[in-house]
Amino acid sequence: MFANVQPTRSLKSSLYYDRALRHPEKGGKVIMANGVGLNMSPTAQLAMLEAYVNPKFKVKAYSVVISHSDEDNERLKDPKFRELMLHEFVNECKNRGIDLDNIPYIIPEHTNTDNDHYHMLMLINDFKGERINTQYLGKRMAKAAVDVSKKYGLHYPEGWDRREERKLKHQASGATTEEEGRKRKPRTRTANTTKPVVPSVKVGLSEEEQKKLNDRIRRQRAIQEAQKRKEDEAKRQAERDAKERTKVQKQEAERGKKNGQGNDKPEAERENKPRFKR
Repeated sequence: MFANVQPTRSLKSSLYYDRALRHPEKGGKVIMANGVGLNMSPTAQLAMLEAYVNPKFKVKAYSVVISHSDEDNERLKDPKFRELMLHEFVNECKNRGIDLDNIPYIIPEHTNTDNDHYHMLMLINDFKGERINTQYLGKRMAKAAVDVSKKYGLHYPEGWDRREERKLKHQASGATTEEEGRKRKPRTRTANTTKPVVPSVKVGLSEEEQKKLNDRIRRQRAIQEAQKRKEDEAKRQAERDAKERTKVQKQEAERGKKNGQGNDKPEAERENKPRFKR
């Protein structure tokens, strides 16, 4: 047995895939669930999960694929034994700090491959809407699956025991706990920390790199020149508009003087000439 954990942002697509709505040959029968009815329709199950989910989290849930080795097919032909393995996996996850009793989840079964497997969809928050502890979630669930396999004599991924041996050896060398093993060693400062500058072996650029660099410089210059032409044209247009306004103001002033309505004379001395002939 092995468990592979991946985050998902879409409850709808994940649930519809797990329930095998587009590919009924996969099965998709719900074996276990928490907070969701086993015999409910996929639409109703999706509505219940969306009601539990906290909208402030971008990652809505985790998709966990629980699979078995081909070498265990004979023992797993009994559906009751497969269901027992699934219950043992859930209990082992609880022992590792994953409180599945307070987390909404659903576990459908796929039967379209040589060995039946399960797709577990669990929310990233509990029933209260609080985010669960997802630190090393994938490692903890994988370890739970391996422990169940060891307990019932099933096969698990090769190299797992060697990994555990390296971990124990590392802890025995001085790091007694996993937290201590992750701590960084303190830096020791010396009097002279300046390192000598070592010249790079590669001097200059290759012909292709030089060509790319020249093209980049050429495009940048073209953009700068186009921006400068645009600014110059806007400046010239502003000057032309200013000249045109000045010209119009002079023409209006001269026309007012000819009609005897210049602003330089008192209002009583201005000639009141009709603007239009009758």
